[in-house]
Amino acid sequence: TGLTGAQGPTGATGVTGPMGATGPTGPAATFADPVSWTPVVTGTGFAQSSNPANGNYIKYGKLVYVNLYIPFTNVTNFGTGQYSVNLPFEPAYHTDVFGGSIHNTGNPTQHYSLKGHLTENSSTMSLWYISGTSLDQPFNHAAPITLNNTDAFHMSFMYEAVA
Repeated sequence: TGLTGAQGPTGATGVTGPMGATGPTGPAATFADPVSWTPVVTGTGFAQSSNPANGNYIKYGKLVYVNLYIPFTNVTNFGTGQYSVNLPFEPAYHTDVFGGSIHNTGNPTQHYSLKGHLTENSSTMSLWYISGTSLDQPFNHAAPITLNNTDAFHMSFMYEAVA
C-alpha cells in the first residue's frame, strides 16, 4: 500500500439565503370566564336552613370543567342514604370523576378521597368515598365519618356534556 495523502483545507461556507417573510400574527387566545353556579346536595331527609355551597364551571364546546365547595354549616338534618349533587349540564357518558376531598374538621389531618359517579343524561351525580379496601362506598351522613356542621367537601373535575 502506498502513502496516504494529507487532508486539504476545508472550503469557506457559502452565503446564507434570505429569510422568508414573517406571517401575520394570529388571533389572541380566548379563554372562557367561569360561570357561578350553586351546587345542591340531595339525600333522603337531608335539609338545610340555607345553602352556603358555591361552585363555578367553564364550558368549552361539550367539555365542562367544574369546581364546587360544599360546607355543612347550615344543615339541620343530615338525613340518611347516599348523597348526590346536581350538575350544571347533563353528561354524555356514564363515567366516574375523581378530584374530591371530604374534610373532617374534628381531626384536621383527616381527608377522605371523594369521587362522583355520573350517569348518561342525568342531572345529578352520586357521591362515593374509597374505602380502605379500595371499594367504592356511598358517601352519607355516617360514612366515611359522622358529619357535623363544621365539615365540608370540595371537588374539581371535567366531563363531557350532552350538548
